[in-house]
Amino acid sequence: MLSLRDLVERLAQPPGDLVYYLVTLFAIQLILGIAFSHWYRQRRDPNAIRLLLAGVGLALVRVAALVVAVLDRAGVLPALAILPPLERFLDFSSIVLVLWAFMSLWGRHPRLGVSLLLVSLLAGMILYAATTALWLPLSATGRVYSGTGQATLWEAVSVGLLVLGLVATLAWRGDSWGLLTCLLGVWLAGHALQLADWQRAQPVHPTAAAWVRLADLVALPVLAALAYRQALQT
Repeated sequence: MLSLRDLVERLAQPPGDLVYYLVTLFAIQLILGIAFSHWYRQRRDPNAIRLLLAGVGLALVRVAALVVAVLDRAGVLPALAILPPLERFLDFSSIVLVLWAFMSLWGRHPRLGVSLLLVSLLAGMILYAATTALWLPLSATGRVYSGTGQATLWEAVSVGLLVLGLVATLAWRGDSWGLLTCLLGVWLAGHALQLADWQRAQPVHPTAAAWVRLADLVALPVLAALAYRQALQT
C-alpha cells in the first residue's frame, strides 16, 4: 500500500515531479480562465482586476518551474544549482499573490494592499538572489539543500506569512473566508511539515520541497473554488 511518505517522495523525483508541474499548471490555467472571464464581464471592478493579476502571476510561477524542470530533463540546465531556491521563492510568491487577491481587507484598503504586495515580492526577490548566490557554490559539493539554513529560512518565512494571513482572514471575514481559511490551512500544514522535515536524518527529498508539493495538490482545487465563488459574487 502506498504510504503518505511514499507519495511525497514520488512527487519530488522523476517522473512524478513532471506530473506535479503539469497537474498544478492545469489547475492554475483553470483559475486564470475564471479570472479572465470575470474581468471581461466586470472590467472596472477592482476585485476582478486583482483576481486577474493574481491569476496571471500564479500562471507565470508555475510556467517558470515547469520550464526549469523540462530544461533539466533535457540536460540544458543544471536544476540542482537553480531549482531549490527558485522553488521556495515561487512558493512564497504564490502565497503573497493569493493573500493579496482574496483577503477582504484589501477591498477596503486597496492602496495598502498594493504596497504590501510590492514590498513582499521585492523582499522575496532580494532573498532569492541572496540564497541563490550562496547555494550555487554549495550545489557542486553534493550538499543536501533541505538541510541548509536558507531552506529553513524560506519555510519559516512562508509559515509566518501564512499564520499572519490566517489571523487577518479570521479578523476581517469576507464572504469566502471559510474557503480561504481552508486553503491557507492546507498550505500552512505543508510548509510546517517541510520545515520539520529538515530535522530528520533522512529528509523526504534532498532538494525539493516535497511536502509543499503535496499541499499544492490539495490546495489548488480549493483555490479554483475560491476564484469561482468570488467571480459569482459580482
